[in-house]
Amino acid sequence: DAAVAFPRAVVKHRGEKRYVLALAEALARAGNTASAVRALEGLREFSPEDAEVNLALARLYRDQAEHPRAVRYYYHAIYAPDATPDSARRIRLELVRMLLDAGDLVRAQSELLAATIDAPASRDLRIELARLFERAGNDARAAEQYARVLADAPDGLTALDAAGSIKYVSPSVERVLGYPAVEDHPVDVFGLVHPDDAPVVRRDFE
Repeated sequence: DAAVAFPRAVVKHRGEKRYVLALAEALARAGNTASAVRALEGLREFSPEDAEVNLALARLYRDQAEHPRAVRYYYHAIYAPDATPDSARRIRLELVRMLLDAGDLVRAQSELLAATIDAPASRDLRIELARLFERAGNDARAAEQYARVLADAPDGLTALDAAGSIKYVSPSVERVLGYPAVEDHPVDVFGLVHPDDAPVVRRDFE
């Protein structure tokens, strides 16, 4: 019986982090969350500042909708001595998604702002930040991230929102197409498509 064997295994192999983490994950998948938490807490006694252990605990509590405890362990993981800047940022964005799912938009925006500090010039990261800012209801910050992505983008690149409105056009588009790069009002991209093609384009966009 896994539920009986697991505590014994933890006692016997508590120094083998990988072993305990794997067993805790298996127990959580089987619905035995309490044993998984006990195992990880026991492991954490020996490595209280281990980013991986704290992250595993954060995810367990997140999946149980125990958000205050999850936040606590997410912070431990983010500020762990063995966390790299990139791993800490990924963990913070995972925390942001949990907060957004829980409807805590204020705290999510605060964490997003922290994630932008010293963020690398990565297109994928900027787009992810923009989308998360949109979910948090901060369109100005979202537009700022899109602008950073597209300012040096290839000629003619644009950013669209979920409804298909053009929210940003790279500055080079005016040189290539003759249209202003900045519009006073959002432009419906489907209005630029031939009416016969619009249904197909809209379906593919969605």
